[in-house]
Amino acid sequence: MKKLKLYSNTKLISDKLIELENNQKTYNRLLEGLMLLGEFEEKTEIESYEQDEDKMLVYCSDANGDILMFYPYSNDKKDYLKIKKVTNEGEKQYDLALAKKFELTPENIELTQTQKEYAFKFGRLITDEKTFYTIFLGSDVAYKIEIEEPSKTIKGQDILDALNSLETAPSLMDFIETINKQKINFKSVKTDAYKEFKNVGSFTIGTKKLEKGTQKN
Repeated sequence: MKKLKLYSNTKLISDKLIELENNQKTYNRLLEGLMLLGEFEEKTEIESYEQDEDKMLVYCSDANGDILMFYPYSNDKKDYLKIKKVTNEGEKQYDLALAKKFELTPENIELTQTQKEYAFKFGRLITDEKTFYTIFLGSDVAYKIEIEEPSKTIKGQDILDALNSLETAPSLMDFIETINKQKINFKSVKTDAYKEFKNVGSFTIGTKKLEKGTQKN
């Protein structure tokens, strides 16, 4: 992967980028995420979006006209690996810290998508309560379910209640069945299983009702 060079014509932003670059591990991880989430030339300009004394949020545009936002400075160290991508289809938020030490690739970058985060007794649930539901378990196992055009939202608490009722850590089928019980309509559902951030299984269900024995025409 070619290396992306970030620059700014605004001195304050340029200074913060230099400070961030001094933390090579974090800076290189951020560049990896930007390159995977956007289409960039080797050099891209960074501009200010908003800032206060606690943090600075900046943005850049890629070759497709998509906007990617990140923090070159923040009092909260957890912000440094967070990226927001804005396209004509909407917004997605990512937290590269979810990948831990594992390699980021085009095949696993979407596993770092984030929004609302809940802890449960076997791990973490991360969801937007509509289009994606991800659980991170022990031994670096993760499952993600993406729902295209769902007919309704599924509250994170409803998922938590079901997962916490299990006696052992949920299997992929347990997770699928948890979503099945919500009985929603959808265009398609994509399910992925990961081990150490490598995809070890994936399948997609086409247009139907998420309930056994039913099928939409």
